[in-house]
Amino acid sequence: MKGEVSKQQFLHELTLRTPSHQLCFCTVQSLQALNLSKHKFDGKVMNIDNEIVKALMTDYGKTETEAIDMHYTSATCTQLADETTGFYLKPWSEIYDMLKKELKM
Repeated sequence: MKGEVSKQQFLHELTLRTPSHQLCFCTVQSLQALNLSKHKFDGKVMNIDNEIVKALMTDYGKTETEAIDMHYTSATCTQLADETTGFYLKPWSEIYDMLKKELKM
């Protein structure tokens, strides 16, 4: 998409058409792009997710796929994704520490 079409415009166009081709969203980033951001909450969570994945790669030598799997399948991530917990208001490093404790790292 490279900024040529807004996410909102892309999703709108996608829902209007009867698919004639199969679409494949092969990365976590592409799947995240399917969520229309309605609140600042979504952007904050995405920023925290990105920082945690980078930290797992840097601190523990995980591949991007391994780091993504570790984070997105964790109970910590589930709590972060729940707006009612308020986790998105915490610094990403605090969420990262919680994840490391959960994963016994």
